[in-house]
Amino acid sequence: MEKLNDRWLRLAGVPLISIVSNFIFFQPDNDARHISRWMALGLSLVECVLVWEVARIGILWARRRYPRLNQTAPRILAQILWFISTTVIQRIIIVYLYDITRFWGYAMTERAYWVNTLIPLLFVVPLATIYEARYLYRQWWTTYYEAEQLKKSRFKVSSIR
Repeated sequence: MEKLNDRWLRLAGVPLISIVSNFIFFQPDNDARHISRWMALGLSLVECVLVWEVARIGILWARRRYPRLNQTAPRILAQILWFISTTVIQRIIIVYLYDITRFWGYAMTERAYWVNTLIPLLFVVPLATIYEARYLYRQWWTTYYEAEQLKKSRFKVSSIR
């Protein structure tokens, strides 16, 4: 199996997702509570790296476990189960820590737990789709190339006879 070459996707994706998610979903509440934009953005970046890297571990595991093109359905199912379980666990733990320490200066509501758990899933799904699309394209291209090579070798063998 080839190495996962996603450096540029990670370097561009992590800051983009953390900025977008922070400003769309959390900045209005943070401004109302006078929470520093830089602190909120910094923590959003750290949390985004955590979610992304754990999701990436699941992608790599699923590719090792189900590498072939005809194993696409079990690979995707394994990834979905991984993303949901790990993201929910991570986010509940992080929000719980914010809650018990009153890190943001207030107690977390039930809504805060839901929002902080569901928003990362909104970003993990498209992210996983990009990884899987690239993987499927490479798998398809490899299969196509191998088929063409077999046709050429058969043609050479039959023309020699």
